[in-house]
Amino acid sequence: ERLAVGTSLGELLVLDAWTGEVQARRTFPEAAVKVLVFSGDGGTLYMAEQAADALVHALDPETLESRWTLSLAERVGSSAAPAGEDLYGVYSLPSAYGMEELAGGDLVISAVHGWNDLDGVRRNLSQLLRVDPQGQVVQAWPPEPADVTLMHPQVDEADRKSTRLNSSHKPTSY
Repeated sequence: ERLAVGTSLGELLVLDAWTGEVQARRTFPEAAVKVLVFSGDGGTLYMAEQAADALVHALDPETLESRWTLSLAERVGSSAAPAGEDLYGVYSLPSAYGMEELAGGDLVISAVHGWNDLDGVRRNLSQLLRVDPQGQVVQAWPPEPADVTLMHPQVDEADRKSTRLNSSHKPTSY
């Protein structure tokens, strides 16, 4: 019934999926909308931004008011905002690269940050998080952010393991 659309300029729209009518609109300054996921019951829209704070928002899909926010940068670090002329600089900012809701309402979120340090050395920090419906991290893997890029988790709850983990390190069932 609804379609959520986000832009690299921080614009978030919720549209009527049949008519295209804009039902709600919100701008997230200095952020790119990276990942959007509706809860199974449609009552919450989860949005992850690519920005210095890398916030994940639980939003009311009718009004786009925030119910809670979680900073991924507190786990995987942050970077300075890119120079205005750097078209790809936004990708050096932390974000969630994957987010999936589990049957009980928890989210699996891949927190990822890749940047060049002051010496020009490429650095990466990633961590998979399990977040409850109130926005609290209840589990993290690995226990501390690791020097890998863990992206796009897909969960097979029937087998209770990860079915695919697109990563720069060997895929692991957990």
